[in-house]
Amino acid sequence: MADTPRDSDPSLVYSAVYTSMEASPFSDDDLERLLVHSRESNERAGITGVLLYRRGRFVQYLEGEEQSVRDLLARISEDPRHRGVRVLVDDPRTVRHFPHWTMGYVPEDSDIAPMPVGFRVAFNDLDAIDEKADAAALRAVRELSLWFRGGS
Repeated sequence: MADTPRDSDPSLVYSAVYTSMEASPFSDDDLERLLVHSRESNERAGITGVLLYRRGRFVQYLEGEEQSVRDLLARISEDPRHRGVRVLVDDPRTVRHFPHWTMGYVPEDSDIAPMPVGFRVAFNDLDAIDEKADAAALRAVRELSLWFRGGS
């Protein structure tokens, strides 16, 4: 991720996707508090996106004015509730993917049947940490975002 904002272009929306692990387990109440605070804060900052959380892993797609998104990423990187923050996407766009979601979230459904043998589970691609894994993680983020946008 670049350290300095790009020249400001009002037609561009800055998007970023990061992944991290929880530093200690999140209860359902912890997640609820995080979501409420994030929705309010993101609305004030003009940031939209979606948060995915599964088994201690966070994946978040953020979009908005570049400096606002970068400031949020910096706060998340310093947040003691997160460890191993990795930015997977750092990208200007011309449209928002989640224009009405200040913090979209869909809880993991533990009653979902296991996937058939050989079926790739996008969330699992986020666990590896080498360059090949980053490509798989980026594919996973795109697949997960398409899935979530289908429900928006």
